[in-house]
Amino acid sequence: RIREARLEEANLQNAHFHDAILHSSNLKKTNLKNAQFYRAELQSAHFERADLRGATFKQANLNDTYFFGAIFSNDTLKSILKARNWEKAHFDYGVHKELIEIYEKRKSA
Repeated sequence: RIREARLEEANLQNAHFHDAILHSSNLKKTNLKNAQFYRAELQSAHFERADLRGATFKQANLNDTYFFGAIFSNDTLKSILKARNWEKAHFDYGVHKELIEIYEKRKSA
């Protein structure tokens, strides 16, 4: 269990955070390319300006998680839609709009 971890600006590329508890953790400006957050508890975590290209969030809990200024790949955005409480996370307006568009396309397919 990790709570309130201070990992700002760390290089955590390809890290696995399966089932991790990272409540209120600081991951700002962190390199998280291809990181995996499968079933991670990320409530109130801060990913501001983090590089999340290729990261996966399947079944993670994103309630009140902050993603302002983060860099995403399309695959990462799709995985966010497989996370719990993604709609309660905080994104830049354009990213939020893109998530809604992907979500709506999936619903109508």
